[in-house]
Amino acid sequence: AHQNGEWEYNWFLLGIVVPFANGNVISAGYSNYGSSRIPVTGADQVGAYLSHYESDTFETAYISYLPALSEIRFQTVINYKYRRLISQKASALNLDFHLSSKHLFNHQIGIRTTNLIGSKYKWSNGTKEDLAQYVGAYFIQPISLFSVLIEYDYCLNYDDLSMALGQIEMNLDDSLSVFSSVRYTKSFSSLSFGSILRLSDVFNLTYANKNE
Repeated sequence: AHQNGEWEYNWFLLGIVVPFANGNVISAGYSNYGSSRIPVTGADQVGAYLSHYESDTFETAYISYLPALSEIRFQTVINYKYRRLISQKASALNLDFHLSSKHLFNHQIGIRTTNLIGSKYKWSNGTKEDLAQYVGAYFIQPISLFSVLIEYDYCLNYDDLSMALGQIEMNLDDSLSVFSSVRYTKSFSSLSFGSILRLSDVFNLTYANKNE
């Protein structure tokens, strides 16, 4: 995927979902979000100047477990985050949950968390940084060939970082769909367009272009 912004961040995601005969599901994935266009400035007797470009990379690896429960879906997600910003590095380990019930619009309404339980970003220079923690609620409504998603994520530990998301997806056939989403916070908004190609029961290929 590609993000149109000042420093041209690009990202890709890889994931696999493994269902078992007893109904349990294990999934794993990896995401990489970064840019090699971070400007570094220098200064001389004339003034400041652009010295060179460095990189900023966010990496996340996750594994999740969804047991076969009859009344609810309760998914546990463990993720490891690693960031490289120029010469500094940081890492964190977090635990999150997704919950929905068949008695509440047949799993169309649910809640999920982000960075709810876990460690802070620990940087290589010894400093620690609080990751933004979210508790979110979502609603999914299928309409013929379309599926509409509305989600709001409330930030527990930072002001002005709560997010609202709206997305519409159209299924062109069993293996291909296209989507558009809008994300809004008090500090920025973004518009994305993309497609999802279902290669098999366990592999999907997703492409998105994002403008902030």
